This record gives sequence, C-alpha cells and structure tokens, in this order.
Amino acid sequence: MNGLSLAHIVHAFSRYRVALWGALSLFFTVLVCVETQQHMPDALENSDYVFHYYVAGHMALSHSLSDLYPQPGDTSFQNSTFNTFGHQLLKHLSRDSICLFAYPPAAAYIFAPLALLSALPSLVAWQVTLIAALLLSAVCFCPTPAPGRGALSVFLSSFLFLPVLQVIVIGQSTLAFGLLPLVAGYALWRRKLPFAAGLAWSLLWLKSQLFFPVGLIAAALCLSALTPGRLAKDEQAENAFSRRESSALLSGLMAGTLVVILGPTIFSGLGPLAGWLRSLKLLGYSFAHPLEYDYAYHLASSLPGALLLILPRPLWAKALVPACLVGLLLAGAAILFLHRLARSSLDPAKKRDAMVVLAVSFMPLITPYLRYYDLSLLLLAGWIVLFGWTAQRSEGRLLDRVAWRCTIAAWAAVNLYMVALLWLGKQPSLPWLIALVSILTLSCLYFAWAVWVETRLPARF
Repeated sequence: MNGLSLAHIVHAFSRYRVALWGALSLFFTVLVCVETQQHMPDALENSDYVFHYYVAGHMALSHSLSDLYPQPGDTSFQNSTFNTFGHQLLKHLSRDSICLFAYPPAAAYIFAPLALLSALPSLVAWQVTLIAALLLSAVCFCPTPAPGRGALSVFLSSFLFLPVLQVIVIGQSTLAFGLLPLVAGYALWRRKLPFAAGLAWSLLWLKSQLFFPVGLIAAALCLSALTPGRLAKDEQAENAFSRRESSALLSGLMAGTLVVILGPTIFSGLGPLAGWLRSLKLLGYSFAHPLEYDYAYHLASSLPGALLLILPRPLWAKALVPACLVGLLLAGAAILFLHRLARSSLDPAKKRDAMVVLAVSFMPLITPYLRYYDLSLLLLAGWIVLFGWTAQRSEGRLLDRVAWRCTIAAWAAVNLYMVALLWLGKQPSLPWLIALVSILTLSCLYFAWAVWVETRLPARF
C-alpha cells in the first residue's frame, strides 16, 4: 500500500522518540534563555559567562593579560585587579559576586571579539556558539548518517542530559572547550590520524580540569610504549597499537599543549602564564577555605570534592591534600586499566572506544574541582555506548552489557541530582551529592571490572 500507514508512523516514532524528546528539551532550553533575557536582564550580569568570560574579553582588549590574574601580593580574588574591573564594568553585578578568570591566557583572546558587543547580545552570541559546538561535536561523532543514529539524533538526544542545559543557560564553556575538542580528537583517532587527534585534544587545556581523561590515555599509551617484553611481539599483531601510533598521538598532544600554553607568551611574556598558575593555586586555597570565596559547593560533582564536604568546614583545609591523594590513587588505577586495554587483543576500534569511555568515566573520581556542568563531558561516553555499541551489541558480550547498564545508571543519577536541587534547593544537597558520586563511582568501577575481565592476557601483565 502506498503512503504512510499507522504502523509506519508508530515505527518512526519508536526509532526517533529519543530525538523527539531531545527536541522538546532544546525548545525548553531556548525558552528559558529567552524568558530570562526579556524579564530579568539585570540578573544576567550574574551569569557565569558575563562576570567571568565577558570581563576577560574586555580586559584582553584594554589591559595587559597579566591583569587577568591575581598579582604576587594578592591573597584573595576579591582584591584582584580583575574583580575590581569586573564590578566597574557591570553595574548590576551583585556586590558579593567575585569575578575571576582561572583559564590560560589563550582563552581570553577567544572572548575578545564577543566583548565588542554589550553584555546581553554577547551572552546570546556565546549561547549560540555553545549550541553550534554541540552540533559540530555530533557531526564529528557521526560522519556517516544512519537511521535513528545520525548526527541530528545524537545532537537532539544530548538535551536529555541536564548538565548540557545548565551549560547553555548560564553560558559555561564546557561544550566549546571540553566536549568539542574531546570528540574531535576521538573521531580523528578512530580514523587513524593520531597526530591530529593529539592536536585536537591539546585544546582541552583551555579548561584544564577537563584535560584529565586525555592525560590518562596519554599516560597509558606512554607506559605501553615503554614497557619491554610483550609489546615488541604485539607490534606485529593486527589488534595492537604500534609504537608509531602512540608516538604520533603523544607528539601531537605535546605540540598542541606548547602552542596553547606557551603561544601567548610570544606577545605578552611569561607574566600571564605565571599569573594563571597563581590563579589555580589560589582557587585551590579558596576551595578549602569557604569564607574566602563562594565556591557554590552544591555544584561540586566529584569524589574528592564529596569526601571533603562530608567533613566539618574547619577540617577542609587539612583534608584537601588527602582528598586529592585519593584522586591520584584512582588516577593510577585508571592508567593501569587503560594500559591493559592498550595491550589487549580486542579489536582496535573497540579498544579505542573502551579507552575513551573508561578515561571519561574516571574523570569525576579524580579532580576535586569538577562542577555539575562539567559532567557534560560524559556525553561522549554515552554516545559511544548508546549510539555505537548498542547498535552492534551481541547478547553474550559482557563489556557491552555492563557499559549499557552503567550508562543508564549514570544518566539517571546525574539528571535526578539536578531535579533534587531545583526541588529542594541547594542547602540540603549533600545527601544527594553523596548519592550522585556513589553511583558514578560504582558505575565506573563496574565498567572497569568488565574491562579487566574482557582483556585477560595469557602472558604476564
């Protein structure tokens, strides 16, 4: 029978239902942005984009880059030149708000063109840029269209992950500085362009706490290349990473890192770079001393951060180093798991996928400075499992089954945490934060166990 039947419509809705719900979520996100800009324009000056990035763009145009960061004598962000300039520029900014810029000097140049606009149009332009970055990430992930698994479906389904909505509404940079470089590097690596993949991944230094997944992969590949014995035999095997591929990826990563970190010093000297390092040190101090800076602890979304918040506030300063040591120990464990994966006999494409999923999954377990919106980086792991492995999943494959369960559990936990914050407010958020971090930790360790089982080697590890 010609034409569309009811069965065809039901089948199409079933195939694209996730994308349809994502489209509704995108519409809701745009609606929230428009309503906020029309009815609360003064409140927009207190958004993350305006009093962090917009101010940085202005300073990049009119001041020395060194003024972006605290000076050697500054003991808090409140006394910094950047904070003073931000309050002079933004007349409706809350007196309690502290303007700071904890990004490398290269990031300030990105916001300089947007600073030529007034605050509200600049925010809108940045929000459009974030949506475009998400769409470009989906296109990189899906270079060839497939029914129900094309770039548009991947893009729209991403709006069912609430950290994405928060990034766009408040104008954070995770989608542009984190997800896009991560997905681009992953896509290039899968196409066997390791040097280009390393260059793309080096852009994650624009938001340094998001560099951890790539750092874990780089450390594992370096360890595999330096480990004697079995690797020399494996280089002849079809499913093993060659030293040439690992070296090319690491070379691209180092070359890109030098450009991102040291490039601005050609024009401005080492002062801004030293200021950025001082800013990171002062931010760490402020995290453990809540009276110095309102860190918005209800948005902390990492295991070391949650361990710190369980303790009474007077103990935070003493417990920061042990909490970071827990993250370092887990980072060491992640490197060993990734090293095992790199030397396993899994299919190379599957191996690259599993390494990226595992590295991204370990991110909330390692860094204490991760915020809720930074969890948007977990999108890539979800895309790989739900749009890649699920379509090819065999019922007997342990790794696929475990990955699917962990992805659904992490998605539900992350979304429910935001629902709890909106419903109950940020004051009673600690129990919800502990539940979120516990589920993310257990999901990551469960997947790591599946990786260990699937990559058993008959030879000595």
